[in-house]
Amino acid sequence: MFDVFVAQLRCPCCSMVLAEAEIQTHIRDGSADGSSLGIGFEFDPADLEAESILDADYTLVRHPDANKQIQLLDTWICPQCETEQWAMVKISDQRIFSIEAVKLDRKTLESANFISEVNADLLAELLTGEEPIIGENSVEILRRKLP
Repeated sequence: MFDVFVAQLRCPCCSMVLAEAEIQTHIRDGSADGSSLGIGFEFDPADLEAESILDADYTLVRHPDANKQIQLLDTWICPQCETEQWAMVKISDQRIFSIEAVKLDRKTLESANFISEVNADLLAELLTGEEPIIGENSVEILRRKLP
């Protein structure tokens, strides 16, 4: 089971404003029930521990500072232009603080703590034209290949 982050997002490609874009997430893996997680949603502290986030199909970009904001990169689909886009989910004081459409470049990647593992792997493969070598970290490939 999964939940969905929900927010109003503007597609960077076609500029369509989607009133309630949905981003599937397993961040509450143990208690996911299909809920819509919008701005202000409060998490159980255990869901926000680094190991829990890694177990929820995210991969580490950089460790979050203690008692600081957690920033997750994940993807959503624009129904107008049918493109996959990126969003940054910011969590502060155990609550969703913001969800914003972003352009994924090296600077955006480095500002995040975690990125969707499967989407990082797919993008790394797209940028290199080949499957990553076993043991090669997709985040490192993105660091090298993103503008």
